Amino acid sequence: MRLPSWIAVALPISAVLSLALVVLAACGRPYSPPAAAAGSGLAVTGALSFQVPTVIPQQPCGATGSAYHVELDFQQGGRPWAISIELIEYHGPGSYPAPPDRVSIRTLGTGSGAPVFFSGTAGTTVVNTDEQSGTLDEQLTGQAGTAHLTGKWSCH
Repeated sequence: MRLPSWIAVALPISAVLSLALVVLAACGRPYSPPAAAAGSGLAVTGALSFQVPTVIPQQPCGATGSAYHVELDFQQGGRPWAISIELIEYHGPGSYPAPPDRVSIRTLGTGSGAPVFFSGTAGTTVVNTDEQSGTLDEQLTGQAGTAHLTGKWSCH
């Protein structure tokens, strides 16, 4: 049985549109953490003020070539958040000043409320000898003022 020509054209177009919708849905990066949570001793004070007792480390977490990347996702006030650490010129365990290291804390996804973004302006990130944990002591600036992020972090 041969399909009418309008159906033969419509089927491939609908397949392409379906694929486009799947790709577009994935681009918004909805918050879907992996199952394993890591303990955290992080605290934020100032314009943002809360404790971060548990984080979900995202992969990769650690050295990637000459850089070092950590993203620690967590929930606060019913919203998904992330702390990001970017060490541009990573040379092994030790202390890294800001700048040039980049530390930020921000809300994720499209949850209720306005987006929040604070970026590091001064401070220190320490990477321990296991290269999977360390400490933060960072001054942050955002649309609501300044904040201070301190404590221990871990990729596991």
